[in-house]
Amino acid sequence: MRSPLRSFAALAGVAGLLALSSVFACGDSSNGSLFDAGSSSGSSGTSSSGSSGFPDTDGGDDGDDDDAGPPVGSLEAVIRDFKRWDPDGGSGTNPDFENVPAEADRPDGAGTPYYGPWTEATPAYYPGADYAIDIVLPDLGADGKPQYNTAASFKGVAGRTATTHGKAFFDQWYRDTPGMNVVRRVRLTLEKDASGVYSYDSAVSGVPLSPADPRKNFFPIDDGTPHSTEADGFGNQGEAHNYHFTVELHTKFRYRGFETFKFSGDDDVFVFINKKLVINIGGIHSALTREVKLPEVADAIGLEVGKEYPLDFFQAERHVVESNLRIDTTIELVPDVVK
Repeated sequence: MRSPLRSFAALAGVAGLLALSSVFACGDSSNGSLFDAGSSSGSSGTSSSGSSGFPDTDGGDDGDDDDAGPPVGSLEAVIRDFKRWDPDGGSGTNPDFENVPAEADRPDGAGTPYYGPWTEATPAYYPGADYAIDIVLPDLGADGKPQYNTAASFKGVAGRTATTHGKAFFDQWYRDTPGMNVVRRVRLTLEKDASGVYSYDSAVSGVPLSPADPRKNFFPIDDGTPHSTEADGFGNQGEAHNYHFTVELHTKFRYRGFETFKFSGDDDVFVFINKKLVINIGGIHSALTREVKLPEVADAIGLEVGKEYPLDFFQAERHVVESNLRIDTTIELVPDVVK
């Protein structure tokens, strides 16, 4: 029987992202790109976006006929696997993974017992957050990684947040750290529908949660798959799925003046456009949704119609028992190799 904590986590539902092709590689993220040889993208099928509210495109050039590499929506990500936290001092574990706040650290006004969520973001990014603390700074770092908010403090402890335990541990999330994480380089695909929306929904294209629960989730590195990390001493760690990993991907696009980017999933998600934070859903929580309409933020983040800009996406899956990821966007994303 699941503990109450896991019973709460089982409510963490909804949506996912990015279809996985059968091309995977082990090792560190400095290995050659999947696209270095100009290989074509794989596809696991089309998922319906159901994305009402997105504008119809004007039928302009969507890049599909571009011979210079993989098509729009065929992206590359680095997935870094972590072990669950061992409070007894097990080596090679990061306290940010499977280590939720204590009962005493429940949000102000929350009842007892409290089993989550532990959403972290200041009201400018997420008004409904349980803890008004930003895990990351609003500008992408010079190395293309999120910068930890060292000015944060939680319950009188400086340099940490409710669900993270300082810069040194956070910096491992998106950096190759021998002994602390192992790396899989993965090709991901967003499918385009008739209205011009590029989508992936793990509820359609993911992995069934269990034989008794056919709902599909985002589990890209489970044991028993070609991209498992079990042989490296990581893997599912006694769970039905591998729940402790981060996703990093870098893409670029030409701004056309109307685009929208919508994300739904769990846990942490940090999206930067033109190196500015535009979606911030930090913390450990059930699936949440945020949307950014580029025309509404264009002046603030320096977008001009017709110019090309980077989009940098960072996600972390840190807690059982579901993993959901979905993107719907009219942005025509093209590959940009993860360094």
